[in-house]
Amino acid sequence: MKEEFRLIYPAVCYVKEDSIRVEFPDLPGLVSVCNENNLTKAVLQAQAELMLHVANLLDGNDLIPEPTPINRVRYQQPKDGEIVTMVNLEITPLAATPV
Repeated sequence: MKEEFRLIYPAVCYVKEDSIRVEFPDLPGLVSVCNENNLTKAVLQAQAELMLHVANLLDGNDLIPEPTPINRVRYQQPKDGEIVTMVNLEITPLAATPV
């Protein structure tokens, strides 16, 4: 049985007056948009979308991009309205159940 594993991806949150867009630099094209100005909800929504994205990669036997390790994330002063954070994803394989 495969063991669970954890991925922690850097994410950039772009805060607007009425929404927050979250992008994952290690996963080009994965963008989450929360139609509220609530950072907690935006990051939780992005985490759920990250989980679906990785699940789809696993289902298609595609490679999962390695997250940039936290000690290698290049810190640059965020522009006004940008927040850089890390998003955690724990993956536990499902056990096959007899029918």
